[in-house]
Amino acid sequence: MLLGVYADVGSYAGGFWRTLPEMGTPWVLLAFAGGRVARRRGFTSALTGSCLILVGLVSYWAFMHLAYDVELYQYVGNGRGLSWSAMAVVLGTVAGLAGRSSAARPPWRSAAAWGFAVGVPLAEAVHVLISGGFPHTESLALVLTTTAAATTAVALRESRPGPLALASLAWCTLGLAAYLLVR
Repeated sequence: MLLGVYADVGSYAGGFWRTLPEMGTPWVLLAFAGGRVARRRGFTSALTGSCLILVGLVSYWAFMHLAYDVELYQYVGNGRGLSWSAMAVVLGTVAGLAGRSSAARPPWRSAAAWGFAVGVPLAEAVHVLISGGFPHTESLALVLTTTAAATTAVALRESRPGPLALASLAWCTLGLAAYLLVR
């Protein structure tokens, strides 16, 4: 819920704090962590990841309605809410399943899952630097790169460096390709 509220309140902050909640990394890592905690079954971790992102999204809409009297129709009634919700379910499912798989055996599954968690902030950092259309571009890219480095440090406790590096590179490349397609 806090991430949903921060998505609006953060817009009043200075520097990269203003743009950070609009990036995918905080949302993906939230769902990844939720899937990791709820790793008993694939369905549970997928559902946990999706629900965490959906709760954040609904919290944002509710906050905007309660704090600024913005009509909910602007978010839900015009189709944008449905598309954002669908993206939240897909992204939350993938990130939740990746969180669950991060502790899985065989080791290649763990490396692929951790590679996802490292690759997302890396892809966003490169996208931010290439596009340059963000406030405080260098600071935002540094925060995203630091997030990727911290996630790598955690991942190296459970995964081998070689497969983790390959998986991170693969996910980062896939993320950059998606950014280029959307552009």
